[in-house]
Amino acid sequence: MLDVLKKSVPRPIRNAMRRIGHAVLHPGYHSIPDDFGVLRSFSRTSATKKVLTASTRNYRARAEIALDVTSNYPGGDYLEFGAGSLNSFRSFIAAFDLNGLAERFPDSRFYAFDIFGDPDQGSGPPKEERAYFEHWRNPFEVAAPIASLSSYGALKDRCVIVNGYFQDTLTEKLKAEFRNRKIGFVFVDVNIASSYKQVFDFLLDVMKPERIFIEIDEYFEEHKPPIHTLYQDFAAKAKQRYNLDSMYMRNAGAFGALFCLMPAA
Repeated sequence: MLDVLKKSVPRPIRNAMRRIGHAVLHPGYHSIPDDFGVLRSFSRTSATKKVLTASTRNYRARAEIALDVTSNYPGGDYLEFGAGSLNSFRSFIAAFDLNGLAERFPDSRFYAFDIFGDPDQGSGPPKEERAYFEHWRNPFEVAAPIASLSSYGALKDRCVIVNGYFQDTLTEKLKAEFRNRKIGFVFVDVNIASSYKQVFDFLLDVMKPERIFIEIDEYFEEHKPPIHTLYQDFAAKAKQRYNLDSMYMRNAGAFGALFCLMPAA
């Protein structure tokens, strides 16, 4: 029966599904085997492989979200804050291409914001957060594998790598640029509350009263202050400034959340 079901899925679709998987998974991770939504047994799997495989769910969830968003995309740019490794970044580009959006939205760009492995650059992090940023030290080609974008064809030319700390990159000049553009989807995966606040403050200055998707990676995790309260404050200000309602859509890898900001009636 399973063989019949597999054969019923057209080959181009199966190939596209595999490409999405490859786009989202870190090379060190294994895909999660399942049979049409039913997980297979892991009883004979080593403890190390179990940990690696379980961790993969976060990457799969991000691929699913990319597909969900692009199936109803409002147009505009994709902004990813905390884009180190470019894994989620590449998944969105693949989903964008899969849904035929490259032709529909020829002006859309993909922006990746991160320190990309260099904690010594620019004005540096606050002293109390130095250890956190040091944890992400890596060669640039590892933290930002730009060569991997070549497989996305002409879409690679629409990718913009913004390298540096947010206080150095989210400038008035950049705000002026985005006020003349449209934002369609924002993915925020910056781990610490102070960075979330910087991103939310930036978005409030460049948004428009138009539909926009936003994914918060640590929404359900414990932080001081909690990330969900920072988002709620951001959403309240978006409502006040732009008359946008924040609509919860789904969880994102157990501890994240996807929202849609929509114009109120």
